[in-house]
Amino acid sequence: MDLLARVRLVGIADILTLCAMSCGLVAIASLVVWHDQTLATGLIVVALVLDGMDGAAARRFGTKHDFGVTLDSLSDGVCFCVAPAVLLAVASGVPYRGPISALALASAAAVGVLGLARLVRYTKVGHQYVGFTGLPTPATALAVVVSSQLFAAQPLVPSLLGMLCALLMVSPVPYPKLGGRVGIAFAIGVGAVMGALALQYVRPGVVSRPLFEALAAVGLALVLGYVTIGPILALRSGAASRPRRPPASSA
Repeated sequence: MDLLARVRLVGIADILTLCAMSCGLVAIASLVVWHDQTLATGLIVVALVLDGMDGAAARRFGTKHDFGVTLDSLSDGVCFCVAPAVLLAVASGVPYRGPISALALASAAAVGVLGLARLVRYTKVGHQYVGFTGLPTPATALAVVVSSQLFAAQPLVPSLLGMLCALLMVSPVPYPKLGGRVGIAFAIGVGAVMGALALQYVRPGVVSRPLFEALAAVGLALVLGYVTIGPILALRSGAASRPRRPPASSA
């Protein structure tokens, strides 16, 4: 297959996925090179938005190849496993500064390694079902991002939360895909936090600290609500064990 034929296989969903992966890579670079947590946080949030958009684009426009799931998982690994892991390490004040830094490094390793393990499982069999087995990696990334901003002076909190989410990612606990009114409410709440983060970076001081903390607390509450209530919703609906319906058509 020549180069032009390969390029023709690339669809809108693939472009969005590659853009999300680029955000994750730049986020990692900004943390390693500049220790810029705000920029990295914003880029991870943008990747979260693009991750939702690429799935919608694939359903709307179809795909011309069968490696979309693998590409999406690769992007998720960069954006929602490696990048949050580096963020946890940097937020703890690395280089080593005592037990809290050691816990943060352990948490960072768990988020990265167990998140990648979860994606391997999802790529192999998980995408065949309507719901999720184990906490989705984007939820873990969002928990790390919001808690790191909200508890910037208390790195123990995001470290413990990251460790909890890492263990849940590889657990057999079922989680639903959010849709309908619940999904809309979740998106609005997270969107408000995203907007505050963007303003905080572009125009520091525009969003007052109390307002920013209030929005971040709402975002964290939404994530924790999904972590705790999600399994109940999934069990009631049977989403975790119900096979996905085959697509009506493909491009």
